[in-house]
Amino acid sequence: MTIEEKLNLVIKGFTKLKVEQHYKDSALINIKKWLTEEEFIDYQPQIDYLIESEKWDLLLDAFYQVIPFGTGGRRGPVGVGPNRINIWTIQASAQGHSQYLLKQFGEKAKERGVVVAYDVRAYLKEGEYDDKRPNPIKGLSCKDLAKKASEVYCANGIKVNLFTDYTPTPEL
Repeated sequence: MTIEEKLNLVIKGFTKLKVEQHYKDSALINIKKWLTEEEFIDYQPQIDYLIESEKWDLLLDAFYQVIPFGTGGRRGPVGVGPNRINIWTIQASAQGHSQYLLKQFGEKAKERGVVVAYDVRAYLKEGEYDDKRPNPIKGLSCKDLAKKASEVYCANGIKVNLFTDYTPTPEL
């Protein structure tokens, strides 16, 4: 199935949802991006599955926005799409934070560094995605996400202090 055929199926499927059109339009833009851009190639088999399975509600919710950054950071369900916690959204958060630190504190940000901690959670939910297809979120743990965030900070020259074991937020 071509990208255009997939997107046409999504458009048709979204007509069944009773939400404002701008949410559908935004989701469609993000779905197209995740289906066509190289950085999202690992997620594409699961996006195909969601389209083939006609999981329109899930597709809309997972793609209508980039997961917002709130007072508690980025919080939400683990999954495929920009409105889910996954390696892409965590790395994007770390990149944005790196840019902020470097702009605000310059070289001092690199010297001071950041502390990265993680807890025991892991994505083990079954049934939402196709277990027979490659799935970059299956078994994804907070430790995995902490390591990916650390890679981004290091790539920006920022020292990382990564906890070596599970650490609850109050201890951090």
